[in-house]
Amino acid sequence: MGYADLHCHLLWGIDDGAKTPEDTLGMARALVQLGFSHVAPSPHARPEYPNAEACAARRQEVQDLLNREKVPLTLHQGAEHVFDDGLVLLSSFHPSRQNTQTGRLTRAMWHRVFERARRLVEGAPRR
Repeated sequence: MGYADLHCHLLWGIDDGAKTPEDTLGMARALVQLGFSHVAPSPHARPEYPNAEACAARRQEVQDLLNREKVPLTLHQGAEHVFDDGLVLLSSFHPSRQNTQTGRLTRAMWHRVFERARRLVEGAPRR
């Protein structure tokens, strides 16, 4: 099993990430070349963006496209939630024994979640 990307805007037309299916394919192929085999696309979960059902439908469309194009990348559910007060919730695979021992979640991937959290905190306005 390769790496898993837990923060990626791979779903075209959903948020400020990929704009077209071609963008999505290019990003997916680049991830595979870098050693990734799993991605949890993290669309912005905010009112101005499509809802969870639309994101799930697009995630399935993207998975079907990747399969047709023989891009060996498996998609999983993920999101970056920004609440009204600016609080951000990052989601990832649970650090269970099953996920860590199978490589679905590695130490490096877990560290990236906390690195993202640190960047969010460091960029946050002081209250």
